[in-house]
Amino acid sequence: MAETLPQVADAQFDLVSDEDLRTVSDSLGDGSSALVVAWENTWAARLAAAVRES
Repeated sequence: MAETLPQVADAQFDLVSDEDLRTVSDSLGDGSSALVVAWENTWAARLAAAVRES
């Protein structure tokens, strides 16, 4: 799938938009499905704040 959707499979990809999800959806063939997993590393914001304050 990375070859089919390089714009949403890039390792540097940061945000998932509605357009990205439509791109994935439109690329699926009949009778197929996909799972999109998104997560946020909330600990990173606290770490960045602590580093800035130190």
